[in-house]
Amino acid sequence: MILSIITINYNNKDGLQKTIDSVISQTYKDFEWIIIDGGSTDGSKELIEKYSQHITYWVSEPDKGIYNAMNKGIVKAKGEYLYFLNSGDCLFNKYVLKNIFSTQHNGDILYGNNKNSKDNFIISETIYPNQLTLKFFIKGPISHQATFIKKKCFETRLYDESMRYCSDSKLFIILMMNNYEFEFLNQFVAIVDTTGVSSKSDNLITMRNEKKQAIEELIPKNILLDYNYFLHNETLLENELVILALKVYKTNRYCRYFIRLLMNLILLFKKNH
Repeated sequence: MILSIITINYNNKDGLQKTIDSVISQTYKDFEWIIIDGGSTDGSKELIEKYSQHITYWVSEPDKGIYNAMNKGIVKAKGEYLYFLNSGDCLFNKYVLKNIFSTQHNGDILYGNNKNSKDNFIISETIYPNQLTLKFFIKGPISHQATFIKKKCFETRLYDESMRYCSDSKLFIILMMNNYEFEFLNQFVAIVDTTGVSSKSDNLITMRNEKKQAIEELIPKNILLDYNYFLHNETLLENELVILALKVYKTNRYCRYFIRLLMNLILLFKKNH
């Protein structure tokens, strides 16, 4: 079997209905579907039972959080690739799985683009680069709703359940640093519901702290120091005032003289302090 779709849910019956409609409408059928419900009390369990003929495995019981639920799905999955489509998220259209898996892929991680929705309206889209770098993952992850990960990537590790929001970021950094191959799918894969927990502003501080913790844990200090140096210089060069100064420097000799004088004064000040 090529694909295992894993859906986690907790008290999100309306979102789960959207996800169910999306999955069962797919023209591609060579997949198993696993639903991990966290013991919902809003009718989600009854909804799962209603569609049980489409579901390979499901359970409704308390869990220890998002990544614990995802890990439960990983353990049960039998597909070559695992795909996490959580309640509220939808596949881009009914042909997307057929379009992807009618072609042979060599990548360990297949990733595409996604649309972002709020209150059932598309509000933006996320287009990823066709080549990913460590710098990219330090700044932000790819979307798991648009990503297919080979089961073998989880043979020696699962998602870090001590994290609430950034365990997927941590996993992607680990995979990149261990030379797993990322293959770009130049198409939209999913419509992501932006009302989830990771999208709420109240959680941003915790997310930043978790990301910082993962980066410091995984990346050797000497490499991280070099990276921060280059990142600082790159950020400086992207500053609008610096860009304007460089343009002026190239076109006006009097401004060139003034800028050189100013830079020399700054260097002298730094030397004496």
